[in-house]
Amino acid sequence: MSELVDLYSEKKEKTGKVISKDAPFPPNMFYLTAHIWIYKDGYWLIQKRALSKKANPGIWSVTGGTVKAGENSLEGAARELKEELNIEVPTEQLRYIGTYLQKYAFVDVYFLEFHKNLKNISFDRQEVTEVEWATFSEILEKNSMHTFADCVMPGLSMTIKNLNENNNERN
Repeated sequence: MSELVDLYSEKKEKTGKVISKDAPFPPNMFYLTAHIWIYKDGYWLIQKRALSKKANPGIWSVTGGTVKAGENSLEGAARELKEELNIEVPTEQLRYIGTYLQKYAFVDVYFLEFHKNLKNISFDRQEVTEVEWATFSEILEKNSMHTFADCVMPGLSMTIKNLNENNNERN
């Protein structure tokens, strides 16, 4: 059975309606997703999506997914981290960066500064086949070779811009 999602208006307001994610969407209606950009010492944690995934199978991407009906995006982000990478963090450690629109979905972008070793990460092979730490340049290279999900790149740009602005404010 397909996941149920809350429907949102063009202004990102909940409509009170729920629909199957796989059902045709009514005009001008959207659902919510959450992406989490995980960072450690100049590297971003990226993951290769399982071949069985409907969207972007076998392509490198970021942790995240659909926010289920009844969840907010922060809860969805924490759940996706646990489901995909077996990472449990207090929601206070997830920093909201912003939102962008992607086809039928609002994408809420979160940032997590990671302090654990990659060896401690186990992942769900139904979701992810491989994880690696990559520099921004390596991600851009994968993206130019069409081996990285183009649809998540706005979130990385937003995150880097936000981090740079915060660093400039501190200096």
